Amino acid sequence: MGRPIKKKFFGNLNTGSGSTSADNGIGGEGVASVVLNATGNYTTRPTFVFTAPQIKGGVTATGTITSEASTAAPDGTLLNGVNYVVGDLVTFAGVTGTVGRVATVGSGQGEIQTIDFVGTGTNRGSFTTLPTNKTGLAVTVTGNVYGGGGSTGTGQTVAITFRAKDVVITEAGSGYSAAPTSTPTQSVTFTSVALTSTQQDAISFTSYLTTGSNAVTGGDIIKQESSRRYLVRNSEGTGQCKLVAAGTLAAGQMSIIATDHGGATYYVTKLTARKANLVNRTNTSTALVSIPTGGTSASGWTLGAATGTVVTIASV
Repeated sequence: MGRPIKKKFFGNLNTGSGSTSADNGIGGEGVASVVLNATGNYTTRPTFVFTAPQIKGGVTATGTITSEASTAAPDGTLLNGVNYVVGDLVTFAGVTGTVGRVATVGSGQGEIQTIDFVGTGTNRGSFTTLPTNKTGLAVTVTGNVYGGGGSTGTGQTVAITFRAKDVVITEAGSGYSAAPTSTPTQSVTFTSVALTSTQQDAISFTSYLTTGSNAVTGGDIIKQESSRRYLVRNSEGTGQCKLVAAGTLAAGQMSIIATDHGGATYYVTKLTARKANLVNRTNTSTALVSIPTGGTSASGWTLGAATGTVVTIASV
């Protein structure tokens, strides 16, 4: 079958996630970080669950949302407060490490009308659990954003709400060939989920096991049986599959896609350590690898960047 592929291109040599060895031998990656989009405005801490990894045997990533103060407003007992001035820096009973700024006060007795967190020069706190009582919180003046010790304001109570500050990954997981998705509660959304880059890159493929129910993208090559046949593992189990040049797979088949540096893509029909046999998959007018009509052509391949007629094979 020609020189076989080096085993380093098979994901099953990986050692799994950092917190468990039960997934040793699973390819793919774990979750490195999450970027927040909408941060919400809530009094109940949001939760979320990552979708399971694409590679069978992988560990599902987990994470938690850290909160910070979002808004604070008088809780309905507006006239209880007296002698506050605009710029007062204030803290809230039971909400540790969070400082607000008095934005507007009443013209009569100096009661607080609005509080914000803009221009305070301090933070909004950081909470892994939210205070039990988030209404009727006593306000304490700690200073004034414009200098000085602040007013003699007293008697004000407020209600406070929170928003998402960041996401802490508590289990990176393993076996992801694509970033997982998640739908947090409390109107919080994620812009993106980034995967780690610590695992050995492995060949990406789509396979349809004879014991499976459909074609599955993502998995591990466990063993190269021949240049066209592999023992693979996907989310539906383990079995032997043959490389074919087809977008729609039948049971017992698999496909590997190669891309040249011009962006044209090809089906790989045979793979050895140095060469990949290719069949045109996209517009042949843009293909950089010369392939006869209805035939195949051998080309060098890499998991890195394609150059010249050396094609890149997608990796996980």
